[in-house]
Amino acid sequence: CSSDLQPFHARDVIQPGGTFYGMNKLTKNIIMIDRKKLKNSNGCIIGHTGSGKSFILKLTEIGQAYIATDDDIFMIDPQNEMEYVTAHFGGQFFDLTPSSGLHLNPFEVPDEVLYSTDPKEQDRFVAMKADFIEAFVYSCLKGIVPNGFHKTLVVRCIKKLYQEAFHSKKPRSPLLSDFRDILKEQAEPEARELYGSLEAYTDGTFDMFAYDSNLDINSRLVVFGMKNVSDSMWETCMITVMHLLSMRMDYNVSLQKATRFICDEAQYVCQKESSTEQLLHAFITYRKYGGICTVCFQNVSAALANARVKDMVSNCDLKILLDQGGSDRNALSKILELSNAEFRELANPEPGQCLIVCGDQILQCDAYIDKKNPLYEIYSTNFHERAARKKEAGYEDPAAGEHQAP
Repeated sequence: CSSDLQPFHARDVIQPGGTFYGMNKLTKNIIMIDRKKLKNSNGCIIGHTGSGKSFILKLTEIGQAYIATDDDIFMIDPQNEMEYVTAHFGGQFFDLTPSSGLHLNPFEVPDEVLYSTDPKEQDRFVAMKADFIEAFVYSCLKGIVPNGFHKTLVVRCIKKLYQEAFHSKKPRSPLLSDFRDILKEQAEPEARELYGSLEAYTDGTFDMFAYDSNLDINSRLVVFGMKNVSDSMWETCMITVMHLLSMRMDYNVSLQKATRFICDEAQYVCQKESSTEQLLHAFITYRKYGGICTVCFQNVSAALANARVKDMVSNCDLKILLDQGGSDRNALSKILELSNAEFRELANPEPGQCLIVCGDQILQCDAYIDKKNPLYEIYSTNFHERAARKKEAGYEDPAAGEHQAP
């Protein structure tokens, strides 16, 4: 007998203190999930454009997480779609582009380390910073494959750079130009390749990383918009943003505070091999330090075709699956044991209709929010609906410009 006709197969997940995801379509009860209580707190949301993917993300991982917890929320936004909701909650949205006037100093030293009288604390900082700076420098090399000589030079110069910074009469965070000057002092021919590649980042059009940081990321909600980052700058920006997240997470661990990391529209991020590796590293390691990672994809077939991305999705105890096309449904049915009704539910074109895979349970969920609900205007990504509402109200939507064609 088909499980479709056996109501006692229906299950509920109602975890006190959890996040509201929608209504269980079989039992008519609410679905409440506390990701901190799952064996693995990682999650993914997969759905085609217009299926409600971004809406559910904002409703659960931004809105409720911001209001109902004291967790920090750190987000990568490849399409700059989260500026409106970030502003609504008083968060910080940074549009990373050379013309924005934003500066991130990759060599920055926290004041508590810069003025520390404990040399061991400073040595620990340099050791932690070294891997990041090495990756940062290599990302600036174009057409040059780094080798052991490059590594020796970079490590040597990093040590000298911070030694001079810590022992200066007026300690200050070193800059990329300081690092480049030390490279110029080295006799090895590989040094020329390194400081030559860094020139565009110290004196050229890519000088976003050449000066002291002028942005404050102390808000609980911090979103980095990556839409305007050029291909040549993408890897460098991604490495720096992930490093900032690691530093925030390391600090939050000392406070016993959770950090939520979200990557929206991850199919764009995963076009770069290095970015895919960084996301996978985050999914594997961050949960050990109170990290709750969420990644969003449009296409499950493409995701599962990439071995790294497949590992990422497999590493999620929470999966939210919205409207899937034929090939995507078939791909999911090979990794999930779905009933006939659940398989059909994956083809439901109505926004907010989804399957939630929570651990070993599969729930049919209705996460639709009526347009009359005040939350709808906050979380909706439908440009035309929002523009029409603002026009009726007699003023323009301040976020509308972010979606207009140039």
